Amino acid sequence: MRKQFMTDIERRLLCQDKIDEEEFYAIYNGLVISYKKSQAIKNGKKYMAEEDNNKLIEEVMKTLPKFAEYFENGDHNESVRLYKESLPKQLEIEGEDYIKTIEDCMEKVIKEKAETMQYSRNSGMNIDNDKTNYTNSIVDFETMIEKLSPEVVETLARNRGLDEEAVKVYKAKTNAICRELAQNAIDDKLEYYKRMTDYLVGFYADNEIARRSEEEAELQV
Repeated sequence: MRKQFMTDIERRLLCQDKIDEEEFYAIYNGLVISYKKSQAIKNGKKYMAEEDNNKLIEEVMKTLPKFAEYFENGDHNESVRLYKESLPKQLEIEGEDYIKTIEDCMEKVIKEKAETMQYSRNSGMNIDNDKTNYTNSIVDFETMIEKLSPEVVETLARNRGLDEEAVKVYKAKTNAICRELAQNAIDDKLEYYKRMTDYLVGFYADNEIARRSEEEAELQV
């Protein structure tokens, strides 16, 4: 199951060639949310969206190299530390092997979901459409930062005959545009992987629930 789960992610659902730090935290965060939902169900409670720790995972994403220059979010290591401290004890992150860490987490999350004995309602989700929305956001962001690199902005401003103060204003405006696109890309990335991991967890948990039901039925014969 571990290998098949990762195959589904890497071949069909991953939005780039490999799982780097950026993708790892987005995927892991999705698994954590799925785990918390299952825990709430087991305990007869309603899952509260504010338990997603959105702000903490956003801080991690904003301090990654791709986005950091557009936000004033401080130290990346500190953001990671605070996020890790917020995780359920059962899903603590140990080591730096992204694939193994996701696989270990995935097994725990699927088990937790299966123990609710409630089948998933995600069969009708259009993951491909979600992926398209996210990749469009990333393309918009990456295209814009290429067009509005600091060097390009400086040249455009000088060519327009702007003085030093006007150049600063020009740079601030273009930076604000890039920051907004960066925020959209982060939001869409986290939403996509949240839905994608919940979909996969539900799929594999449904198989596990069916297997357990069959075993129970056989024992009663």
